[in-house]
Amino acid sequence: MARPDRQAAHSYVDHIAARPEITLSWIRELPALGSSVRTIQRSAMSALTDMLIDLSDSDGFRRAGLAPVSRPLAVILLGGLRELTALTVEDGRPVQDILEPAITASVAVLGAPTSAQDQPG
Repeated sequence: MARPDRQAAHSYVDHIAARPEITLSWIRELPALGSSVRTIQRSAMSALTDMLIDLSDSDGFRRAGLAPVSRPLAVILLGGLRELTALTVEDGRPVQDILEPAITASVAVLGAPTSAQDQPG
C-alpha cells in the first residue's frame, strides 16, 4: 500500500496536470482582480489547509507513524507547492516534474515521529 503522503502528492499532481493553465491563472492572475477575489482565494486556500490538517490526523497517517501537521506547517507546505507548481507551468515543464520534490517536502514536513519517545535527544 502506498504511503498516504505519496497518494496525496500523486492526487495533487494529477489534478494540476489536467488543467495547468487554469491553475496558473488561479495562482498568478486572480489576486490582481481585487480584494473580493483575494477573499475567495484565501477561503479556498484555507479549505485546502484544513483538508491537509484533517488528512494528517487520519487513521492512515497514524498507521504510517505520521503526526498531525500544524496549520503553520500546512500553509508552508501548500504555499511552497503552489509556487513550485506556478514556476513549473510558467517554464513549460511537465507538472509531473514537481512530484518527487513535493513528496520529499511532504515527508520532511509530515514525517515527524508521533510520540515524544521517538524524538531524538
